Amino acid sequence: MSKQPKKSSAKPIRVAHLIGHLNFGGAENQVVMLVNHLDSRLFVRHVITMTDIAQGFRDDLDDSVFYYCIDYRRRTAPAGLFDYIDT
Repeated sequence: MSKQPKKSSAKPIRVAHLIGHLNFGGAENQVVMLVNHLDSRLFVRHVITMTDIAQGFRDDLDDSVFYYCIDYRRRTAPAGLFDYIDT
């Protein structure tokens, strides 16, 4: 007999992962794999990159993952970073 997870009426938890970019690399690959394997019934998944210098792993994100690029430059601060995510 396998145990079925309890159904929860709670809203999904919003999770944001911030990384410099999604060009090919070890950390970028790990973020994409982690985000893709989070249960979309339990989590609303967001990936935020500082720059969009290369697509790299971006195409590997699940369709249900929200992607944002804040186009960070040295002269601008990432103030209001979480304005990208609906509350």
